[in-house]
Amino acid sequence: MGLVLQQGLTVSVDLTKPPEKLWQETQSRHKLGINRARRAGVTVRFDENFETLPRFIEIYNQTMTRRCATEYYFFDKQYYRSLVDELGDDLLLLVAEEAGKVIGGALFTLARRSGIMQYHLSGSDWDYRHRQPTKIIIHTAREWGRSNGFSRLHLGGGLGSAPDSLHEFKRGFSPDTHVFATQRVVVNPQAYRALSEGGATSTDDLSGYFPAYRRPQPAKTPAGSRRTALALTP
Repeated sequence: MGLVLQQGLTVSVDLTKPPEKLWQETQSRHKLGINRARRAGVTVRFDENFETLPRFIEIYNQTMTRRCATEYYFFDKQYYRSLVDELGDDLLLLVAEEAGKVIGGALFTLARRSGIMQYHLSGSDWDYRHRQPTKIIIHTAREWGRSNGFSRLHLGGGLGSAPDSLHEFKRGFSPDTHVFATQRVVVNPQAYRALSEGGATSTDDLSGYFPAYRRPQPAKTPAGSRRTALALTP
């Protein structure tokens, strides 16, 4: 039914492996970062009461701004509050601290029936980038997941369908990859065409932007704007 599209590869950590094997499969650059952070006194703790959530949101937003992320990756405070209220014990907030200051954090969701931990959002303080707190956070999360009976820590993929620096960062923790696919189904073709302004092929070809009616509209250039720009040019 519908159209299934392969979107690229994602990375996961097999938590059924012994800790020695997981450490062996960790790339040397990540091992180095984790060990350096430990020697510097960086610690990771589970914030069970989400007291540091405001600080995490601040760090996360700063991280997304530095990476020139689109609006899609920014969330209002209600989104985080909903995660806390609705997921309860199935949401984990891990924070990395140095000398009592939160320098990084990450949110993980738990699917206990399937035994899967999901790496959701993370961020780090730019002033402490030399500590690479995300590395020690993910390392701590996989140790916790393994000791608590989870079978997989799913780290996700990169920003697009092709491997990029984010994908390679995650590969540094595990060699296990999976094909990520999405299924596109139009339940009500008539309503879909109406919302898509009657596009004749809107339900015939689902391989483009989906759903079509949510496609971002290009900004319109105000009349006379070019003339104004020329007038202001020395």
